[in-house]
Amino acid sequence: MLWWLKGNPVPPLINSASPNDDLSATLEAGGLSDPNAFTVYGGRRYATNPLPGFRINLGFLLSEEDGLGVELGGLFLTPRVNKFRIASDETGNPPIILTVREVFYPGFGPDDIETGGVFAGRFDAIPEGFLTGYAQVRSSISLWGGEANTFLRSSPADGINIDLIGGFRYLGMQDTLDISASVTNAGNGSIHDRFRVTNNFYGGQLGARLSATMDRFTTSLTTRLALGATHQAFSISGSHILPAGVPDDGAPGGFYAVLSNLGNSSTCRFAFVPDVNLNVGFALTDNIGISVGYTFLYWSSVGRSGDQIDRTYNSGLNPVFGAGTDRSGPRVPARLDNPTDFWAQGVNVGLNLRY
Repeated sequence: MLWWLKGNPVPPLINSASPNDDLSATLEAGGLSDPNAFTVYGGRRYATNPLPGFRINLGFLLSEEDGLGVELGGLFLTPRVNKFRIASDETGNPPIILTVREVFYPGFGPDDIETGGVFAGRFDAIPEGFLTGYAQVRSSISLWGGEANTFLRSSPADGINIDLIGGFRYLGMQDTLDISASVTNAGNGSIHDRFRVTNNFYGGQLGARLSATMDRFTTSLTTRLALGATHQAFSISGSHILPAGVPDDGAPGGFYAVLSNLGNSSTCRFAFVPDVNLNVGFALTDNIGISVGYTFLYWSSVGRSGDQIDRTYNSGLNPVFGAGTDRSGPRVPARLDNPTDFWAQGVNVGLNLRY
């Protein structure tokens, strides 16, 4: 099967700017408020579509007289990785800036400006006069699930079956965003941040299936609604290597993942998961058939990795640009808890075996 998933919402993370601008001239240079700067990654949804995968369904009619049966099902989508990379040449072009909204700068008092960490570009404040470097983002998502149901079948007419379905449903999704950046001259230096959310849904479900058979063709429409809870587990980690000659006081973290938001947390929320499946099959023999179909699935509450990135910034907590030496001021960036909804849809081609 081949499915398309709702994209990951990512805030503006990486900017570029005019090659002639001195990015050390002002704190705003290269930030979102700089008219000469522009966003090259972030500020929209990013999807890793389409995702291939497979689905297995097993059904058993326990009693033809009563129409009582059981069925088991599972699906798995192959994890897909999407990569973005921007690198400067030996003169620092194009400029590369990781954007933040700074609300506190130790020693200068509180402020509220759009600024950023410069990893490449003209930088007159250092002897080299420019920085060379790169930035890259790696995003990945995987989806899997399973269910166990009983069904009660009635046949109001020849070739027509109606199944009433009830059972248990499980869904899992893991969403990861890795951000890396490095300065490759002026003593070198690098950062790496990881934001990961694992969602697990557990719930009971009810539904119905209508199927019609004519000669060798079978058409079925299944709709179900699961009610339950989504357990969302958040993991934020970061690391850094400071440029040569810059003292490291041991403050943890990278750039967006620092002392104030590092670590693991979790929450549990009510959620519902409806889905619709339409399939058309053709019997090659009495026991073997083929089918094609379409599925739409909706998940009311999940966590996405991009929604966990807080661009609000206290330079005193940053181990690279603030050196982590002054840990006063607000505890930002913060751990965010921004649930959203999710959908997946796709087509499938199947082989059917009947005994």
